[in-house]
Amino acid sequence: MKPKLIIEYSWIYDKQIQEWKGLKYTTDYKKAKKYRDKLQKKWNKFERKIFDAISNVSGLKWKKQIIDCYLVTKTTPFSMPMTISMRTGMHELIETIAHELVHNILVQNWDRIIKKDYQKKYDEMSKKAEIHILVHSILKEAMVNVFGENKTKEYIKKRQENLSDYKTAWDIVEKEGSKKIIKDLIKETI
Repeated sequence: MKPKLIIEYSWIYDKQIQEWKGLKYTTDYKKAKKYRDKLQKKWNKFERKIFDAISNVSGLKWKKQIIDCYLVTKTTPFSMPMTISMRTGMHELIETIAHELVHNILVQNWDRIIKKDYQKKYDEMSKKAEIHILVHSILKEAMVNVFGENKTKEYIKKRQENLSDYKTAWDIVEKEGSKKIIKDLIKETI
């Protein structure tokens, strides 16, 4: 299956997210739609390569034809429903979408993840770090395929500076090797 990512802007969803965060919704709808159009155009240039790379390096198949990606004013990105916030760096948003897509393909193929071994091996760390070990392994390999080695190293370095759980996961990926982690934690198909 060749999935398609549709980037959506819904003022209702954006307003609700802002209210949950205790913020007042003040987004200009026309500007948000224009931003969405620009991001969709940028995404379309990478879409096929990113979807294919994630599937190929993980050995997992996409099971959803359409993946909606909601654009909001401010939030921490999350994968279900895929939600990202507006930023100035479009390339950074493309990388964020790729990260959230890795979460999506893992959820779509949850029966192929070797959960018992995964939890046993990484149980001493936070749940967020534990989950991101496999996510970062797949993301790293996919990004190398799409953006090259140097751009991927820059991305990883930037992410290691920000959040300690992500840094912990990236450190393990670097130490153990992304290809080995993928092989150890995803069941092969027969």
